[in-house]
Amino acid sequence: LLGSANNATLAYVRELGIPQEEFVQEMNRKAIALNLEQTEFFDVTGLSPKNVATAYEVATLAHHAFSNYPEISKATSQKEYSFAVRGSGREHTIRNTNKPVAEGKLEITGSKTGFLYEAGYCLVVQGAGSYKDRIAVVMNDISEDAQFAEIDRLLKMQVK
Repeated sequence: LLGSANNATLAYVRELGIPQEEFVQEMNRKAIALNLEQTEFFDVTGLSPKNVATAYEVATLAHHAFSNYPEISKATSQKEYSFAVRGSGREHTIRNTNKPVAEGKLEITGSKTGFLYEAGYCLVVQGAGSYKDRIAVVMNDISEDAQFAEIDRLLKMQVK
């Protein structure tokens, strides 16, 4: 999650010992349980252009994930994570793909970046501090810098 390594999801599903198709079915069942009527998953990585959702439903899903699974919030709000590979002891450091978080410019309690040519740059964040009750979603932005600026603007908007 921290490094937005979609291939890690494949490893996770493989480790669970279930077929990818079954995992996708469970993802769609969860979407239905959360009343996400316009969300549908076709693959486990999030890289299929057939996967669809609205910004509102992405925010709903993110709120559920960040609120009910604190390990997701913790993982996605870190600047980086270092670990040693079992057996070899080789060290790896994964940096957050959400650059304002990695650079310490944005305080959040959860985030997920994404990019597809068909969907553009996408980002969902849950704010922290004075923005702790806010979730911001950007989809189909033109660049990483543009999406980060838009997220910053959305989190700081005055609510009327």
